[in-house]
Amino acid sequence: MRTPLGLVLLGLLSGLLGAVLLVVLFALTAGTPETVAARAAVAAIAVLAFVASEALIWLRPWFYRASLALVAGLCGVILLVGTALGRGSGLLIAVTLMGVMLAFCIPILYYVHDEARSQGMLPARPTPRRRPLPGRSP
Repeated sequence: MRTPLGLVLLGLLSGLLGAVLLVVLFALTAGTPETVAARAAVAAIAVLAFVASEALIWLRPWFYRASLALVAGLCGVILLVGTALGRGSGLLIAVTLMGVMLAFCIPILYYVHDEARSQGMLPARPTPRRRPLPGRSP
């Protein structure tokens, strides 16, 4: 089974994100507790990016869930940074940044979900059972 070109490109972008985050990780110097927390968050997102990249390029059965985990991890880190910066402007900037990020990520996740369904890697939706109305026979 060949991997669709769109998933390969998304996998390459995810790998590029992971590589950029590794450069940021090594550029941050340790010392303060905030720096240690930032390094941990960057490392976690880099790992998620590399896992999603591998799953998208090699068309693993869990490539949709890996992509979803990457987006959820990015949202979580953005919200944690916003709450760590304090109430008010820090949280407002984080929520705005997350909204812009989700505006780009939701269509991409929709495409990945559609590809996963067309490849048969997601379970089919169950058909709802019809129940007869009370007082009527089926």
